[in-house]
Amino acid sequence: MNTNEHKEPFYTKAQNFFEMYRKQILIAIVAIVAIGAGGYFYKTIIFDKKQEAAYDLLGPVERWFVADSFELVIKGQGKIKGAPYIADNYSGKPGNLAKYYSGVSYLKTGDFKKSIKYLEKVDFDDKYASIMATGLLGDAYYESGNTDDALNQYVKAAKADKNSFTTVYWYKKAAAIHEKRNEWDKALDIYENIYKNFKESEAMGETEKLLARAKAKTGKY
Repeated sequence: MNTNEHKEPFYTKAQNFFEMYRKQILIAIVAIVAIGAGGYFYKTIIFDKKQEAAYDLLGPVERWFVADSFELVIKGQGKIKGAPYIADNYSGKPGNLAKYYSGVSYLKTGDFKKSIKYLEKVDFDDKYASIMATGLLGDAYYESGNTDDALNQYVKAAKADKNSFTTVYWYKKAAAIHEKRNEWDKALDIYENIYKNFKESEAMGETEKLLARAKAKTGKY
């Protein structure tokens, strides 16, 4: 059940999570596999030849990804393959990273169906990288018109770790869907939870405004 209350795309309304926290996201993702100063993935242990080949292919993709060159991440350049090719042909950590790069890049370029295809397959061991992939999959679902799955992903991302950074951000996205559905009681519950448990959040001022609006809508002053 959707409304057109907001004219601009939902996940870009207040600058999406990826844009807001680019540095933190890249640190978490890159921490999964160490990278060298030149931007290419550095192999700290001995992999089989196919894994080594996959990491070599990921080098240019990682540099494009950091530089916001999402079309290049997807299509590659010349003889250099893009992330979807790596994701489709390689497994393990390099294949997993390629799925993430593909999913985010398709999300950023507006191909939400393909974004879902790859983000659904991402399986990070790192907790915070996993939270990011989970929430961004919610964005892809939302933009494709599937608000039910978007809501589920946002709540899943919010609950994955209790902190004033990711928990607050993804709960607010979930609350926004409830608002669009005129489910103000559910939105109010989320805002009250944030207000009660995450007072140290940098976004508390905005949360207080959202809480006041939800109270007004429900008549629960």
